[in-house]
Amino acid sequence: MNFNGDGRIDMFGSPTDAIGSVANDFKAYQKRPGMPKHYLLTLTPGQIDMDALLAPDILPTFSVASFTAKDAGLGGDALAHTGPLALIELRNGMDAPNYVAGTANFYGITLIQLEQLLRHGGDGAGKGGGEGGQNRPLSPAPK
Repeated sequence: MNFNGDGRIDMFGSPTDAIGSVANDFKAYQKRPGMPKHYLLTLTPGQIDMDALLAPDILPTFSVASFTAKDAGLGGDALAHTGPLALIELRNGMDAPNYVAGTANFYGITLIQLEQLLRHGGDGAGKGGGEGGQNRPLSPAPK
C-alpha cells in the first residue's frame, strides 16, 4: 500500500510503504499482540492421533483440551492458551519433520505470506505481479 503519500507503492525503496503494508496485513488477518505464533510439542510416535490432528491442515481448530486428549504433547505456556490450535507439520527435506501447535497468529502470518506470493506471481523475489492491494485478502484467522 502507498503509506508515504507519493502516489506509488514501493515495498523495496520506501520503508514507510513496507512497514505500513505489513501492519495493514496484520490488521486484516487479526494478528493478536502477545500471542505466540506456535508452541513446541513433544510427540510420541504411535501414541497420537496424527490423522485427526493434521486433517484441518493449518487452520486452528482444536482446543487445548482436545489437543491434549489426543496426546499431542502440549506443555508449559501452551496449556494456558485460550484459542484454537492446529498441529503443524514442518518438513525438513530428507530429515524427519518437526511438529508445532500453531495458533491463530501462525495461521494469519501464513496467509499473509501466501497472499504475497500470489500477488507477486510467485517470482520468489516479491517483485512482480502488479501494484498489490488489488487482491482481496483471504479468510481472517479464527477467533
